[in-house]
Amino acid sequence: MNKKIIIICLILKSCLYSQFYDINLSYEHNDLSIKDEHKYILEEFNNRILNYIKFTKYSPEYDFLDIPLNINIIYHSINLIDESTYDGFTCQILLSNNADQYFITKNIFIPYYKGRDIYYNPMQFDDIASIFDYFAYVFIANELDTYGKYLGEEYYNNALEISNLGSEKNNAKLWKTNKKLIETILENNNLRNAKYYFFNVLDILDSDKKDIINIKNSLSLLLENLQIVYEKYGYEKHTLKFIQAYNLEICDLFKILDMDEGINFLIKFDYKNSPLYEEFLND
Repeated sequence: MNKKIIIICLILKSCLYSQFYDINLSYEHNDLSIKDEHKYILEEFNNRILNYIKFTKYSPEYDFLDIPLNINIIYHSINLIDESTYDGFTCQILLSNNADQYFITKNIFIPYYKGRDIYYNPMQFDDIASIFDYFAYVFIANELDTYGKYLGEEYYNNALEISNLGSEKNNAKLWKTNKKLIETILENNNLRNAKYYFFNVLDILDSDKKDIINIKNSLSLLLENLQIVYEKYGYEKHTLKFIQAYNLEICDLFKILDMDEGINFLIKFDYKNSPLYEEFLND
């Protein structure tokens, strides 16, 4: 077989197994500390990261997820040895799935030099790959939780394992923060339940058979779990992210099934958006 055809087949096969699609990677830089003639360093790194995430098989058994991913890297400085030699840079990274998941790292140092390759090895910590592996696992785990109750557990644990290893490496403060994030998510099972029941309703509505009893039951369980979160944690920020990402859909569902108690709960929990929810009660 022609070598070019083999390469194309391998690339296409990798794409089929990618958990992410529509990956948008952008960057900003400090104009005072990074000269225009050194921007090629940032662009090279961006391209390597984009290809790394695009072609890494984080979860071969779930090759249908198609999670949208936005990454914005804010570069603060490049550690130049001379005009053409460098060994890393400081930056801040923002990641989002365009919905309820968005994360921001503090300023971190990334050791990087010209030609440095980035490989996926889940058994070994890497100062660059592990940062993006960690967040990839978090996005995958969150997505899987919407397919089945606690289905994302394995991937949250993968992220937790990376953060445990990272706490003894460079950027230890970042990894301690990342570890705390996973512990918080795993502790809040009621939010994970709420997400599952919400997406279960959407799945039922998208199916040929619209099972009203099952829809009503799932919506009741969605509300019940959100109420438990409020009772245990108050205005918990991850739950607010979820509600605010899907507030119109949730309110529509409560309205259609005459569940005014659900809308009233949202008014209390997400009080900054209470005028929006009150419109559903007044219709």
